[in-house]
Amino acid sequence: MYSQSSGVAPEDPRQADPESGLPSPQWIRRRRARTLILLATCCVALVPWIVYLAFSLPTGYTAQDWSAVWVGFDVLLLIALAATALSALLRRHIVILLAAITATLLICDAWFDVLLDWGTPAVWSSLASAVFVELPLAFFLFTWARTLLRLMLKLRWRELGLAASPPTTTMPAWPSPR
Repeated sequence: MYSQSSGVAPEDPRQADPESGLPSPQWIRRRRARTLILLATCCVALVPWIVYLAFSLPTGYTAQDWSAVWVGFDVLLLIALAATALSALLRRHIVILLAAITATLLICDAWFDVLLDWGTPAVWSSLASAVFVELPLAFFLFTWARTLLRLMLKLRWRELGLAASPPTTTMPAWPSPR
């Protein structure tokens, strides 16, 4: 959209800074603020939903297609594990995201297995699977993803010729404006 007074298009706030290649500080601040508002709104909206579910859901439920749900979830987990392994084999950066997704799915699998078997003899095998397989593998994948992210940051830092070390304690969701 053009300015009516000058007939010249205003500067695009998303336009990258030639030096850093980052979007403008104004755009970053606005995007960060909007994202934080969205996330805070989701958190606030989730509280009454959780309370509603806690009082309205039955303690037991017979589900149709129970096997389809669990087989489908395990197929999804298999796809995530295979994609993570393949991306690691091919040395693709997406391995970081895939490792985090796979770790999250492993935690969900452990959670549902244990809770849905609670009060039955099968709970012991679910607990063993969670404690000795799923949760340690999830921890490994999260730790690996974090390590790879930091390594990539250090390598990129060097490529840019920056003298100081990159930040290691906090990494903002979006770069802070200078």
